[in-house]
Amino acid sequence: MEIVVVSDTNIFIDLFKLGLLNAFFNLPWEIHTTDFVINELEGPDEKASAEVYIKQNRLILGTLSAEDLNEILLRREATGTRASFTDHSVCYYAKKYGYTILTGDKPLRKIAESEGVPVHGILYLLDELIYYGILSPLSAAEALEHLNRINSRLPIDEVEARLKKWK
Repeated sequence: MEIVVVSDTNIFIDLFKLGLLNAFFNLPWEIHTTDFVINELEGPDEKASAEVYIKQNRLILGTLSAEDLNEILLRREATGTRASFTDHSVCYYAKKYGYTILTGDKPLRKIAESEGVPVHGILYLLDELIYYGILSPLSAAEALEHLNRINSRLPIDEVEARLKKWK
């Protein structure tokens, strides 16, 4: 079964900061995102890197119709969450096509879970990079230690368990 994921902005940013963007695109997955995510990438290097993968057809830029955008706006109003329009676009797109979301964003995770959309974060992604032999456990541990220093949102128990296992 082919794995199809829709990535949120923070996944791209974290992978870029860790130097693991190319590793991510070496996974045997079909990787999608929305143009709203690309527009949120912070620096010109991050955006340029994403655009390279788009041009290589390794990152599929999901298109949303005017009708889809209107539906996203209505859903956003109805939920009353702190989730951004971009978050809602990712969830809507993933739900529409039956894909899995990759995010570290708590509001997006809550929306996805409430709508029955599978959702995973950066720790799952590191697990998968090891599983597919793209990263060694030690390399993943080093990346996770660096990420833990720059990203205070990670669940400490899960981080410590993986570091213990991978070192």
